[in-house]
Amino acid sequence: MKLLAATALSLSLLASAFAQSNQVRAASGPGAAPSAPAQNSQMIKITRRGAQPSRQGPADNFTGSVRVYKSIVLMRPL
Repeated sequence: MKLLAATALSLSLLASAFAQSNQVRAASGPGAAPSAPAQNSQMIKITRRGAQPSRQGPADNFTGSVRVYKSIVLMRPL
């Protein structure tokens, strides 16, 4: 009985995965590259450490000499 239930569950999951992959393939259209980016996807810009300007840290918040780098640089949407 357990073998029959396990077989039925496995076949059900396999059929579901197959149907989902066909839907994704059909939605992307004929001849479309599978890794093509979406129209409204966001780009990530990676920069090296030190590529962004830094400033001296305020003495109220730190003791000693501290350089502060902006971790987020806001850009206008395209």
